[in-house]
Amino acid sequence: MLLPAGALAQETLDVALPDDQPKVVWLCEGVPNTLPDKPDPAAPKPGAPVWATSRYKLQLPDKGADSLAVWDPAKGVVAVVPLAALKASPKVLEEDFLFYEGVTVRLLGRNGPPASGLVRLKDRQRQQEALLSPAGNGEVRFALVRKGEVTVSGMVSSNGKSYEFAPKKFVLDAAAPAQTEGASLLAVALPVDVDLAASPTQERAKEDSRSDPTPSRPRNEPGATKSAPPETPAERPGGSLWGALVGLIVAAALVGLGIRYLSQRRDWVRERLEQMGVQVPEAPSGQQAPPKPPQPQATEQPQTIRLEGAQPAAAAVAVDRPRLVSAQGAAFDLPEGVTEVGREVAGLAIPDEPTVSRRHAQIERSGPRVVVRDLGSTNGTTVNGVKITGDVELRPGDTVQFGAARYRFEG
Repeated sequence: MLLPAGALAQETLDVALPDDQPKVVWLCEGVPNTLPDKPDPAAPKPGAPVWATSRYKLQLPDKGADSLAVWDPAKGVVAVVPLAALKASPKVLEEDFLFYEGVTVRLLGRNGPPASGLVRLKDRQRQQEALLSPAGNGEVRFALVRKGEVTVSGMVSSNGKSYEFAPKKFVLDAAAPAQTEGASLLAVALPVDVDLAASPTQERAKEDSRSDPTPSRPRNEPGATKSAPPETPAERPGGSLWGALVGLIVAAALVGLGIRYLSQRRDWVRERLEQMGVQVPEAPSGQQAPPKPPQPQATEQPQTIRLEGAQPAAAAVAVDRPRLVSAQGAAFDLPEGVTEVGREVAGLAIPDEPTVSRRHAQIERSGPRVVVRDLGSTNGTTVNGVKITGDVELRPGDTVQFGAARYRFEG
């Protein structure tokens, strides 16, 4: 039996982009881990990222990808919009560009950058990890970092010493970063008592000077005795053997620490090996990876970082009262207590949007705290593109969508 020709055709959406500047678009699953290579307009490849300007013909996939990523290289920002939201409203708005294309973290010890280690960067969306190598000169690069508050933590090591440094909080400004490489830079000073970049010879010299408190006396000072010549390593029995033994103990301790640390991050190691093309065998059935250790809580106040070349953004302006702002610019102030959202409610009424249920959701405000919950609506409620199933607390800059009606929370 022959099927109609239209039954095999993929569903196509005509997606509107914010402006006429060239952007790279591609399908993805959730937030991508890396940015793709910029496509060659002269040799497009099927299924690969493409350039687009004001509009983009999107062919919805049968399975796999669930979001559309839009990268604006001129502004250094990326939008990741769920396909479900585009079906209801095929538009990519300026407020959807919630991710910077990349952020660099620079670590500095008292005497220079550490030689190696592992750095974690956690934003409001996810946590990323990157290895620090001597060639990096104390810097690591993270791709697609969400705007707002981020936390940097990790472990560094150099010359047989390891140090787990306390988390450091930053607030990435909401304005777009400059196009130059490294404009998004977070500098972390390591509060350590030893110089991680100092050589072992310098460290031994410091230890020897601290262990011998007797001041030296000049030779021509009256009463001074002739000092014996310093011993050489050959004249000190067992000296070289003791140094080698200490070195083996330190090396064994570092290897044990590294094995323990990596065993607690099997998923992360597996992902890095698979990216390098290494086939990793599956673990036997019934064997589960150990849970990740709890992340340390930061105690210091966030530090606001202004990215180079940035312009102030309207989203960063504080308001006296929490409110929701629609895509058309209409603002709805949220009163104290519970406000209902829907087509036929006395609170936030959206009568002309068929994707909104009669009683769609509730917004509860208690002082500065605002929580949104879905009331079992047909088309659901999402926060930053993620469908909610319980109470979710809103933060300034969050995107809230009731069916196809999209709002920005300010407060």
